[in-house]
Parts: sequence; C-alpha cells; structure tokens
Amino acid sequence: MQYERLEKDAAAVKNDISALTDQITEALNAFAGSAGKQARRGYKEARANVDSAVDDMSERGSAMMDSA
Repeated sequence: MQYERLEKDAAAVKNDISALTDQITEALNAFAGSAGKQARRGYKEARANVDSAVDDMSERGSAMMDSA
C-alpha cells in the first residue's frame, strides 16, 4: 500500500515538473518573440533616424552649394 502511494506521488511530481517545463518553455518563447519584435522596432526607428539625418545633411549640403 505504501509503495503504491509512493508511485502515485512520484508520478504526480513528474507530471507537475513536465507541466512546469512546458510553462517555462512557453514563457521563454513569448519573451523571445517579444524581444525580437522590440529589436525590430528599435532597428526600424534607428534606421528612420539615420535616413532623416542623411536627408537633412544632404539638403544642407545642397543649400550650401547653391549659395556658394
């Protein structure tokens, strides 16, 4: 009787660990997806800022050449 209860408890712990592992995996995947989205968003914003700065410098350069 004691042995059967121990087997059931061990199986329950194994199932709990398995479920917890699945939850951790899902949480890490969600975090990775979110981090990837944030990184892509940051890249797009940085790229837009660089493009804007280059355009601004180009316009200033053209204006300086026109006035010269």
